[in-house]
Amino acid sequence: MKAEIVKHDYAYLADIFNKCNLLIMQLQGDNVSFIKARNAVTSFIAKLDLFHRNISRREFYQFLSLNNIAEDVIDDQLLIYSAHVRVLQHDMKIRFADLTEVEIPTWLTDPFISCAEGMDIRLQVEMIGLQNDTAMKIRFSQMGEPLVWIQDATRCCFPLLSEEAKRFARPFPTSYLVEKGFRIVTRCPLELKLKKVRKENVWKGKIKYKDYVQILKSTTEVEQEINKTQNTIVGRRVGISPELISLEIESTNVPDLTLTDLPGIARVAVGNQPVNIGDQTFESLVRDNIVELEEPAINKLKVATELTRTASIEITEEHFKAFSNLFKFAKIKIESISHQQESEAEKMLKAQFKIENMVYSQDKIYSSNLSTTKNTPSIFGANATVQEMSHHVQTYYKIASYRLADQIPLVICYHILREFANKLQGEMLTLLQDRDRIDEYLFEDQDTKRKRETLQSQMSRPIKAHKALLEFA
Repeated sequence: MKAEIVKHDYAYLADIFNKCNLLIMQLQGDNVSFIKARNAVTSFIAKLDLFHRNISRREFYQFLSLNNIAEDVIDDQLLIYSAHVRVLQHDMKIRFADLTEVEIPTWLTDPFISCAEGMDIRLQVEMIGLQNDTAMKIRFSQMGEPLVWIQDATRCCFPLLSEEAKRFARPFPTSYLVEKGFRIVTRCPLELKLKKVRKENVWKGKIKYKDYVQILKSTTEVEQEINKTQNTIVGRRVGISPELISLEIESTNVPDLTLTDLPGIARVAVGNQPVNIGDQTFESLVRDNIVELEEPAINKLKVATELTRTASIEITEEHFKAFSNLFKFAKIKIESISHQQESEAEKMLKAQFKIENMVYSQDKIYSSNLSTTKNTPSIFGANATVQEMSHHVQTYYKIASYRLADQIPLVICYHILREFANKLQGEMLTLLQDRDRIDEYLFEDQDTKRKRETLQSQMSRPIKAHKALLEFA
């Protein structure tokens, strides 16, 4: 059942991503104007209404992959898919509000049928002249209205119309550079820094990672250089690396903007990637989370070791302060055994974290925890595209955390407390059996010896008096 649901999710995501990709393609290119971008976005938002209604009615005509398995799709999935389309539409409206809410004058898109009388009085004379210019009609029919408005010939003959149209006919700021850079399958973190410059017809690019810097002279080099850099870092096959690639663009037609694309959330194989890339991504995410627990565990071990060592030395000093040689011997043994047990415990903890790299859990335990995780409200929202992966990562992370929460204290207690105490006790008993050096160990300090002898001599007189009293009685 779970495999079937995942298959349906893949089919739906493949279809919806394909539609988003078609929109991205429409927004790409050096000649995409605000007008074309607005038309593409508003059309896509309107289509999402249609998709929402059709999915709710089990009509998958626009979703080819999902349509092939339509009979197996359950009602709960339909609710999720239709809700996701609605959320996507809402997000598009918010993100492109400044574009979709722009009112484009009719004369701008079809100047030869517009009535000049309804226009701004400043533009009426030029519009009448334009409508009666045969050469301009030919130019509009050949090139299309956005490009003609910003040509030098149009600016010379119809400067007011050209200046008014310039607001709408200029290139869409993020139309080419952003999409072109981010259509690439990223296998390294890719940072895109866009910087707007005031000078016209300016384009400068620079790509860098570590100490490597490459100057880009045109937009055609962007994808080539990113792929080249990724291949240098992780090879030409399927690798993913945390090494950051930074792409800096300065241009007249871009906004001041910084975007970052992260690799690793891959559920569908691309190019030469293996078919189980989803499983590998899941395991990679789990390992990245679990490995962060190793350093705190080692630090706790060192703290526990230091506490045990300090407490043992203090107790030894308190009881053996009269025997400096015995105290020195005991302190050396405490230091040695403490270091030895810490090393053994650290090896065992590191081995435990290596074992956790296998990413294993019993199906029954995993299913139970997964249900609990899905019932917990998530910051991703009900229809986030990475929610399913996050549920699985959170579930396994919880299981592994519980497992480590038991194992780590057991390892520390066993080595740093029990084994340390047993070995120290054994070493001290061995000391008592060393008859050749027992006198050396029990040698008293001169001050202690003098105090002891004084006390003993002072005790002799009360003892004699006590004896005399007994005889008198």
